[in-house]
Amino acid sequence: MKIQEKNNKLRSVSSVTIIFLLIIAIVPPNFAYQKKEQLVDAIVLFENGVIVDDIPGVDYKYRWENLNGFAGRMSYSTFKELEKSDLVRFIEIDSELGTFEVYHKEESLDWGVDHIDAEKVWGGTDGALEVIPGNPSGLGVKVCIIDTGIYYTHDDLNDNYEGGIDLIDGDNDPLDEEGHGTMCAGIIGAEDNTIGYIGVAPNVSLYAVRISKTYSDIVEALTWAINNEMDVISMSWTFHFEIG
Repeated sequence: MKIQEKNNKLRSVSSVTIIFLLIIAIVPPNFAYQKKEQLVDAIVLFENGVIVDDIPGVDYKYRWENLNGFAGRMSYSTFKELEKSDLVRFIEIDSELGTFEVYHKEESLDWGVDHIDAEKVWGGTDGALEVIPGNPSGLGVKVCIIDTGIYYTHDDLNDNYEGGIDLIDGDNDPLDEEGHGTMCAGIIGAEDNTIGYIGVAPNVSLYAVRISKTYSDIVEALTWAINNEMDVISMSWTFHFEIG
């Protein structure tokens, strides 16, 4: 009886051992590495004419038909494989911009406007000049501010604001929460309404694309501006580069 019990235990141990060995045989040797592998955000552009289906394991953020590329999150090994591919014409880690800095001031006529005498080509002002045909005050000109958004309820901007998108929250409400985009919008197109100060082109149509600080957001914002036929695109940032 004891011998039989001992044999049963040996069979159980042997079965467990066999199952364990089968698991080792089935699981790929790089399984542990795959679980711990670093994920990276990248921008990838393919050669013209190359058609690529969805790449397994890539979490797509943006797709750009006009550039034949995309921005997305992927494993580092996938990034390195794409980097070696002859089908890829550009690949880069999706880095971040520097900070948006805001300069506050209070003047009835913006210093820059006065410095370049922009007010003298608007028409209807003292000392106004005749210039080439067009709309020097910005009337009918669509300007896209790619920045932190626009505080479009501001009394100096609300009549000139026409719309935009928010790439951070994924909606059509690019309300500025930091101030830098609003400052840029004011320099360009603050209204001539006796409130605050006046922009270089006080009758311009203002649009905003609120972005985070990634290069992929810049590309997506530029794509939006082009598709929506903007006449002018404003971009005011600092960049961080690592050398060596």
